[in-house]
Order: sequence, then C-alpha cells, then structure tokens
Amino acid sequence: MPRFAVGTLSLECNTFSPETTDLRYFKENGYLLYGEEILGYHRDVRNELAGFLSVCPRWGIEPIPTCAAWGVPHGVVDRLTYESLKSEFLTRMRDAMPLDGVYLCLHGSMVVKGLHDPEGDLLESVRALIGDKALVVSLDFHANFTARIARSVDILVGYNSFPHTNAYETGQQAAALAGRYHTQTADLRRVFIKIPMIVPMERMTIVGDEPMVPLMRELAQVEWQEGFLALSLYGVQCWLDIEEMGCAAFGVCRKERADDLQRELARLAKGFWDLREVVSDFPFYPPEEAIRQGLASPDRPIVLNEPSDNVGAGATGDSTYVLEALLREQVAEPTLIPIVDPEAVAAAIRVGVGRESDFLVGGKLNRRFSQPVKVRGRVRTIADGRYRYLGPVYHGVETSMGRTVVLEVNGALFLQLTELPVYTIDPEHYRCVGLFPERAKFVVVKSQGSFKASYAPLAKRVFYLDTPGISGSNILRLPFTKIDRNATYPFRKDLTFNPQPQVFG
Repeated sequence: MPRFAVGTLSLECNTFSPETTDLRYFKENGYLLYGEEILGYHRDVRNELAGFLSVCPRWGIEPIPTCAAWGVPHGVVDRLTYESLKSEFLTRMRDAMPLDGVYLCLHGSMVVKGLHDPEGDLLESVRALIGDKALVVSLDFHANFTARIARSVDILVGYNSFPHTNAYETGQQAAALAGRYHTQTADLRRVFIKIPMIVPMERMTIVGDEPMVPLMRELAQVEWQEGFLALSLYGVQCWLDIEEMGCAAFGVCRKERADDLQRELARLAKGFWDLREVVSDFPFYPPEEAIRQGLASPDRPIVLNEPSDNVGAGATGDSTYVLEALLREQVAEPTLIPIVDPEAVAAAIRVGVGRESDFLVGGKLNRRFSQPVKVRGRVRTIADGRYRYLGPVYHGVETSMGRTVVLEVNGALFLQLTELPVYTIDPEHYRCVGLFPERAKFVVVKSQGSFKASYAPLAKRVFYLDTPGISGSNILRLPFTKIDRNATYPFRKDLTFNPQPQVFG
C-alpha cells in the first residue's frame, strides 16, 4: 500500500494590504490542523484535500496527515510564521518515512515577507527531502504559477473553475493520478508556459456564456487525449506586486507525448492571451448610479458588488464608499451591507441589544481609501459569527467572522459589523445572523466573481461598483513597483506574445 504524506498550505495574499498574516490569523480566520485531526475535519467538507482522501481507499493509498493551514485571503505572511509551518511539514514528513509520495494542496498566490514564491520554496524543500518519490500538488485557478513550482512537482492538477466549484473533484483527480503513476514519475514530463499578462477577474469566470468558457471546454477536450494526464490554465489574481508575475499554462504528460503537449499547450496559452482585451472590458458603475437604477427597477434582490474591498482578494473589508452612497441616496428599502470593524463591534456590544447609539463605522483598517462614517443605529443582533458555507464553493467549511453585530440604521440599512474579515460569497454569511438576502432590495457583496456560484439563483440583477481599494480591478491604477511594465500587458498594450514552452522531467 503506497504511503502518501498529505497536507494543505493555502492562503491567497494581497501585497497591497497593510495587514500581516501570522499563525493566529490561520487559527481565527481559517483552520490550522495537525496530524490525525486533519482526517476528522475533512470528513465533512468538500475541498481539495477532502477529495483526495475520499478516493485513497480506491487506489490503496494510505494517507499520512501532516499539517493543514488555510485562511481567508489576507496580507503578506510574516517570515517566522512561514518558517514555522514549513518546518512542521518537513518534520512530520521526515518522521513518517519511508514514504511513497506527498500530496500538497496549495493556493499558489501566497507571499511571505522577503520571499515572493513560498510555494516554490516549500516544494523544493519537500523534493530535497523525498528524493525521486512522487510529489503531487493541486493549485487554485488564481495561482501565480512559477518555473520553480514546475521544476519541483511530478503531477499537478489545477481547478480550471471560477467560481471554484470543483475543488473536491480536483483533489479526487490528483489522488487518481497519484495512485496510477506514483511509480512511473520518471516517465512523465511537465510543460510550463508563462503568459505575460495580468487581467481583471470579473470576466474570467468560467460560467454561462463568459469568454473563458469555450477555451476551458477546449482544454478539457485536449486533456482527454491519450498520454495527457492533466492540463490547466492560471488566471493569476492581480494584487501581487512581485517580479515573476503573470498568467500561465501547465500540463503533465507521458514522455512520448511531450512534443504534442508543447504544441497543444502553446495553442491554448495563445488562446488565453488573445482574450486579454475581452476579459478586461467590463462595465463598472459609480455607487450612486447603481443605487438609482436599482431603485427605479422592480427587481429584488439586487446585488451591489464592490470588488475593490474584496476580503477574498486580501482587502480589509472596511470600505465605507457604498455606505456613504446609500445614506446620501436616502435608501429606504431593506439593504444588507457588511463592514469589518472590531472597534464598532465592541462598542455595539457595550450598548446592548435593542438600544440605540451613535457609532463610527468602517474606514479604520485601511485609511488610505476611506474614512469612518458616523451613523445612529439600533443594535439588532449580537452573534458569535460562526457559520458553514452551504453553497458550491467551500461547501461544509466552517468559518468565523469573529463577534458579529447587526446594526439597524434608519429602519432600512442593516449593517453587519464583524471583527474578522470573511468571504461574502455565500448568502449564509447574512443568514447566520438573521438577515435574509432574498427579502432585501439591495445586498452588498465584495467579490470579483466567486459569489456567482451561490448568488446566481438568487440575484435578479448585479451591479459592479467602481470604488477605490486595494483589490480594485483597474490594473493600471494599482500601485505596482516590482512588475516589469515593459514586458507585461496591460502596461504594454502593443506587447506581442509567442509562447515558449519549458519542459521539465
């Protein structure tokens, strides 16, 4: 029975964030698990590691749990935290020797202080430890795929979905390939192509009639060819101010098909490049205009989406632009809006349920963009802020908003104040504190596209709002300093791209 060490290190970072990620953040706003507790936790969730574990019995794989660290996207990881986690993985793998392989669930867009490619660094260290044993990895669609990653792995499977509705199936595919090929890795080749572009996420969603859908359908057809194991494209998240930054294409095949895979992958990479202007062309609305159009329409609920303050992209979640617009427009229809503000939460708890007071809300974590807003409201609810995602993305995963307060303002605005940043992609985010999006006129979410999986059946209309923020989708307005602007789209509109496949193995 092949013995595989398994684990997770998954955090999407935003290098423009003023905040830093430490071990406590993983514990409070995600999970940090060790050894056997990993197996118990993953019986009730549908993520990559759960998918891998679910088919281990079918392939006769004995999983050896090491460490599982996952967190809601945040700022750069401090170096001591990363080194501690890395040591945990390597020590537990070393103690579990002999191993037949390792499976790691990584994000691919984590950044550590002083280290731009921690996933590549971790994989190199694992490779040095296990020698020629199988190293199997899964990555998020928004990974910043690097040559260092490509050089280290044997088998790698990407989501190829956005919203990420097939994470569980991705883990299952990784397990099947691990079971089938762990003794044949010398016969495999990896092909890697870096694509010199950074594009916004909104139209990279792989749903409905969006422009990425035909390309990903074609990739899936190519993947079925004999001798091809796994193909993936990576539409990197665009808030990483690092040197080796951009989209990518990657594939694994048997060695006799390496030339064929180079041709096919180059064609797919060029197809992705050719969509760069299409996916960058997306309508955004000033908040006031979106609110006025929404009020003039009988539709409800209407989603007001503010991507520039997307906690799921590492933003602070405390922007007040939309709140100010709702107050200026004197909206009297039921409206739900989330704001991260530990100080306001503590103040509301001191006031108590049912009582009214003045509060300074939002604009405290990232004052570069917005300022606190004074509101008078009644404390409607105080809750512990824990809930499970019930939609297709992260289904079953428990998360925490920290202590959470619902503040009712002007009888119509329901401010959900949280201590911790949290995804707003699942309606359960509101329902867990007695707010029901289906009954509201406006529902504010903060997401580039992941919300579509859960809100598509619910929302009658969606407005994308144009507000400043560290997860904004106007690439040219983001404060990049390390990217090579002369070699990257959209900084160079006239840039040409001729795919140059690199072959490893």
